[in-house]
Amino acid sequence: MATWKSDKSFETILDETVRLGEYRGYPLWSIRKRVAVDEFIRQETLKADLEKVLEKLGIPMPEQLPQMKSKMRKDRRPAREILSDAQKEIVYRFCKREFRILGYKP
Repeated sequence: MATWKSDKSFETILDETVRLGEYRGYPLWSIRKRVAVDEFIRQETLKADLEKVLEKLGIPMPEQLPQMKSKMRKDRRPAREILSDAQKEIVYRFCKREFRILGYKP
């Protein structure tokens, strides 16, 4: 397994990532400013969302889902507990469409 090392603190890396806005998903799942996917599978509702998609496809749900990176993230708190108020505002400003489309609250 590859490990990623940096001399920067987690807080610094997080702040740089937030300020660059490169985490936005909308450009990846839209075409000409319109949603181009049929369903979203959210991490917070993974099993239910996956069951719905698999049912539509006629594929049985596996008894157990793989957990490839479940040990990678040490801090398991949700983003709203980790990000500063300034970072939250930047994320919302960059991701307003994602918030609206996915029903998230700022």
